[in-house]
Amino acid sequence: LAHPWAEVWVDGKHVETTPFDHPVSLPAGEHQLLVRHPKLGEMKQKLALGPAQVVIWTVDLGARKDSVTVTPAAAAALAGGAP
Repeated sequence: LAHPWAEVWVDGKHVETTPFDHPVSLPAGEHQLLVRHPKLGEMKQKLALGPAQVVIWTVDLGARKDSVTVTPAAAAALAGGAP
């Protein structure tokens, strides 16, 4: 989720432009996420996903704020622990 609209990049590849109404499925492993707006810049997030994990990354480029909501196993991976 991004406000305002933004290009969504995963592992260096453009995958979508917000808003969109479907999840982006990723395989388990490490990923680099990026959202980019031509006037408001970009924000990055690194994460490590375990199998069947759900992560919601909410970004407000105007306010330069973001938050990550994860299932418990993904939270451990984000903190550097084992999923």
